[in-house]
Amino acid sequence: MPSAGSTPSQESLMASLLKKGDVEGVLAMRDSSTQMNLHMVNMLLTADLSQQETTVERATVRMFELCNKHGLQANAPLHNNVLGALSRRGPPEAVLAWTARMRAAALLDTFACNLELKAHL
Repeated sequence: MPSAGSTPSQESLMASLLKKGDVEGVLAMRDSSTQMNLHMVNMLLTADLSQQETTVERATVRMFELCNKHGLQANAPLHNNVLGALSRRGPPEAVLAWTARMRAAALLDTFACNLELKAHL
């Protein structure tokens, strides 16, 4: 079900494109969508992170820029998406730094705690 703040067709189209693996199509919607919600930002983040040439840091900056542009507050699922990417592609210190940020923002959950523990191994 589409979230408030976007048209159902925009969110559905983005989900369909992502499911089909059309990363370029999803990323093209970053600039063409006039309304965006957190689920759409998370789909864009996923598409961005799927590109080998895009660093986690760059994708995260774009995520925060989109949230700011659309008046959204980044939530736990967005932070967890970044955390998962850091866990796969970054050093353990990056995971620990991101979980500290999540803890300070009261966004730490079981998923984040498990990745924090994994970083200590």
